[in-house]
Amino acid sequence: MSKMSELDLTLNELKECGEKLIAVSDSLRQLFSEPAQKPEPEKLEPKADPPKQISFEELRGIMAKKTRVSKANTDAIRELLTKYGVHKLSELKPEQYAGFLKEAEVIPDA
Repeated sequence: MSKMSELDLTLNELKECGEKLIAVSDSLRQLFSEPAQKPEPEKLEPKADPPKQISFEELRGIMAKKTRVSKANTDAIRELLTKYGVHKLSELKPEQYAGFLKEAEVIPDA
């Protein structure tokens, strides 16, 4: 086979490959440009995480940090204890720890 025949055959194959690539790209473009026909799944609202259970030792440690900052913090913690109907941190019920801690977040600890 002459060099010209080989070149002509190679160019024809190259042209066919290009045409096939164009056909594939057109198919992909159609596939991804069509609007989704699937119904949207129901959007569920995220469930609120249940409050983390906190131990008395953790609560006491956090409150100790806050009382070391200033006398004003100590007074604020005393007022919060009174609001919960107790005089000492140890009198709080375990189910009150999370609420107490949440309200105590406004008291600075540094």
